[in-house]
Amino acid sequence: MSTSNPLPINNGSYLLPSKPHHQQGDQLSIAGKVTMSSTIPAPPIIFQASDNHLEALKGDKANHTELFHKLLSAVHGEPYKLVSISELGSLTDMADHYCALSALSRSVLPPLLESLFNIQINTVTLIDIAVKLRHEILFREAAVFLAGDWLTNRYEEAIAKLNGRHKKAVVAARSATGLMVADRLQFLLRSRRRSSIVSKQLVRLEQCSDANIVSFFGRIYNGCDEDDKDEEAVKRSLGDLMINNLRLHKPPGSPGEGYYENCFLCSEIADEDLPWDRTQKDF
Repeated sequence: MSTSNPLPINNGSYLLPSKPHHQQGDQLSIAGKVTMSSTIPAPPIIFQASDNHLEALKGDKANHTELFHKLLSAVHGEPYKLVSISELGSLTDMADHYCALSALSRSVLPPLLESLFNIQINTVTLIDIAVKLRHEILFREAAVFLAGDWLTNRYEEAIAKLNGRHKKAVVAARSATGLMVADRLQFLLRSRRRSSIVSKQLVRLEQCSDANIVSFFGRIYNGCDEDDKDEEAVKRSLGDLMINNLRLHKPPGSPGEGYYENCFLCSEIADEDLPWDRTQKDF
């Protein structure tokens, strides 16, 4: 990927360099003024969709122009909003074409925090976008949901769609979570005689062939009497399993209840498992 930056011209405008393209006439395109004036001309639609995100924009000059203005906002440090995951994907593809991925990556956190994206059901798409942007927070957010999804069929279907580099990080995080689940379950089995809530929930778990293991841990964690020494020890032992490592997602709650009924949220992605070079600032 080229590391070209916007090129200043004397009148205060900037040029966004575009990638080489096979179509005749593809060249440097005027990106507009730093002031983001409303008189910025609509950009020509000169690039083809690199994936499904841009299909909706083909032939739609109004949407294309709005997306282009958001890219300019990202490049010049101006605020902008994202209305959908599809738009984020399209904006990322446009930034890729104009060699502006690093600028978009640096600017996208505030719009992500303001958005109402359903990350949990769009993990694969968002992991792909996050890798293009080399955005650690977005990648980790989607990976936490995917690695902690304890509905086996849903997890296996999603993980099969990831390529090797992306999959490696998620699988490593899920394996670590699985080991933690097994370890805490062994602890609870040893504690059942000293804690009534543990004993009760273990009986319930044993009687249900399709019991939700996330809810099982959640009921024990939330039901422990902290004034009881043994139950306080149980709750403390489950703390790292029941932690919520999400930073972008809106719905409140804990693993095993409500929106997160089937999902642990404690998974972590080590820096060395991120599928890109973290030392490269321009890409």
